[in-house]
Amino acid sequence: MKKINELIEPSLDAIDYRAKEKKKFFLAAYVETSFLKKACNSNCYYLVGEKGTGKTALAFHMQNASPNHISSKLISISETQYTRFINLKQKGQLEYTDYSIVWRATLLYLIAKLIIERKKKWIHKLNGKFSSIEAAISKYDRDSQLPELEYVIEFVTTLTQASEISGNLPEVVKAGMSENSSQTTKSSTKEIKAALQECEKILKSGLNGIKLDGDIALFIDGLDAKPNGVDFTEYQKCLIGLAEAAWHLNSEYFASAKDTNGRMRCVLLLRPDVFDSLNLHNSNCKLEDNAVIFHWHTTDDLYKNSDLYKVSDKYFTSQCGSTFGWGAYFQDRQSGQFNSFKKLLRTSFHRPRDVFSAIKILISITKNSEHFNSTVFQVGDLTSAKFTDKFSEYLLGEVKNYANYYITNREFDICVAFFQHLNGATNFDYKDFELAYKAFISSPSNESLKTHQIASSPESFLQFWYDVNVIGYIEQLQNGGGDYYHWSHRERSAAKVMPKVKENCNYLIQPGVAKALNLGKKFTPN
Repeated sequence: MKKINELIEPSLDAIDYRAKEKKKFFLAAYVETSFLKKACNSNCYYLVGEKGTGKTALAFHMQNASPNHISSKLISISETQYTRFINLKQKGQLEYTDYSIVWRATLLYLIAKLIIERKKKWIHKLNGKFSSIEAAISKYDRDSQLPELEYVIEFVTTLTQASEISGNLPEVVKAGMSENSSQTTKSSTKEIKAALQECEKILKSGLNGIKLDGDIALFIDGLDAKPNGVDFTEYQKCLIGLAEAAWHLNSEYFASAKDTNGRMRCVLLLRPDVFDSLNLHNSNCKLEDNAVIFHWHTTDDLYKNSDLYKVSDKYFTSQCGSTFGWGAYFQDRQSGQFNSFKKLLRTSFHRPRDVFSAIKILISITKNSEHFNSTVFQVGDLTSAKFTDKFSEYLLGEVKNYANYYITNREFDICVAFFQHLNGATNFDYKDFELAYKAFISSPSNESLKTHQIASSPESFLQFWYDVNVIGYIEQLQNGGGDYYHWSHRERSAAKVMPKVKENCNYLIQPGVAKALNLGKKFTPN
């Protein structure tokens, strides 16, 4: 059993495990859940879950472990790359629907490159049919230090430069572009579309007939990284174009491949609210048939059989052996007494990231205490002010990151000030909430928030805080069955990917985040 100061500190973002020494630990500690089993299905096109639920970790695991002989690659789109992609459309003056055309060419490019990297032996059996695509792709990979998506965006950006076509473009693409600088913008736009469609045609032609011995999966992450300064509506249109392009390729082109044992597919990693905003046709069917929905909720009675507990336990056992898991390090006692995991469940959002954040904070506290050489956490650590202060701030930070998709950091800080109007209360009814909202929004400095959908009315503001699990609601069970607590993360399902809060109920603040909101104590008015 290792001392606490000898444990590998968990990372809160799976991307941080790319370093060689951390990757080895990640692979040893990863728990293969039912989520992974469904993600291995050839018709899985979406990973849907809140931030911190393990979407990126699953894709990263598939990239490194290749379960079921699936060759995978995880690509994350940054804010800068989104800005450049959106500028491509705006400079080219393309219609919104043409986002999907640009994305189709981009996704095909990335899939083709992934096949070359992972399945080159098969490409050599194509009698040169794919050689032109391989040669065209290699021209854009001039600087190996740049992320792959940068090549793609540099590639498609050149398609808008009608007056000076890059010498690295394929001849067929050059032919689709006018070299006459006197042409109108309208005609150039048509030529840009034609060139993109020709690129799509070339890539599809090169991919036709490829015989794969296993699936190829391209995971696209970072779909909630809205860039500052980019219009929210324009950004949503960009995402809708991506979703349309991915669905078209997955359901019509890749699915129709013949005489091959493997399938190609693009998998989008999406938050529930982002998925909901795409307005996909038959979205409920897509969630049932083509998606993994990350749902980690468990109960006090069944927690030891839950995937969330298994993930938490394996963090320790992967380093110390099967007998030294969660219970050993937290000195858990028998039923009826203090239980660390149950305590953490009540103060978290039921996500792996919450558990690993708690462990990281506790390791730091132990290292800086008189127990720095201890092999166990102290019984009172989870209820200590040192822990609850830091963990509550972490939870509020997670809510802030979620809100960045809709509002700026400054606007979020203003929204948090709303809770001052509850006068320290952590339990309240709808009338209390409505009065607090009116007092908050009537302030001259806050009125601008009404232009944002999330704060445009008491109902929408309540829904927002419910979506991020800060506010839950309570209903009475019949026949003296007691209270039933509703939290967004508990209610989520394929049929209710964005569950609605019930109005005119009793509400409560999530206990873990209440401290960061300065709630739980009533203060004397000035």
